[in-house]
Amino acid sequence: MCQGDLSPRRELAPDKRLEHAHARFARVEAGQHRVVLTAGFGKLLAPADRPAIYVGKLVAIVAMMLAVQVVLVPLVALLFQAGLLAAPLLLGGILLAGTLGFAAVGTLFAAMLVRARSRDVLLPVLLYPITIPVIIGGVRGTVALVGEPPDLAMAQFWTALLLFFDVVFVTLSLWTFEPLMTE
Repeated sequence: MCQGDLSPRRELAPDKRLEHAHARFARVEAGQHRVVLTAGFGKLLAPADRPAIYVGKLVAIVAMMLAVQVVLVPLVALLFQAGLLAAPLLLGGILLAGTLGFAAVGTLFAAMLVRARSRDVLLPVLLYPITIPVIIGGVRGTVALVGEPPDLAMAQFWTALLLFFDVVFVTLSLWTFEPLMTE
């Protein structure tokens, strides 16, 4: 019903209901495309620097991923009877560094693909090859902590390597975020 239309709603035949639903869906789909484009350009109107927008998105994603890790890591340790608590600070460093590296690249690519039609397919295809060093570093560092006895020197090496990748990924993302958002 239109806003000014006060007439009662009339019942449609079953076949007409389906046509009516398809027409509504088409209008919503067409409107959704406008909303996606507007959402991408709405960030451009924000009275903040574009790197600040990137950092805000990055902090939000890292916080969400860390909240999930707080629940999942103890469950994994319990279910697999893994000695993850042998060096909790080192494990926390590996988890934080891995999460930051993965989220830094993911945030950049998600912003880059906001206007692409096939963004749901493209994001994993682009994200996985770039984050391979972070995934390998996180896995190898965790394996070094879980081993009997825990290899703390190797875990520290992988943590340092993860921190290096974090610095590289965050720096490159901050440099490239502004041109990506303006094009």
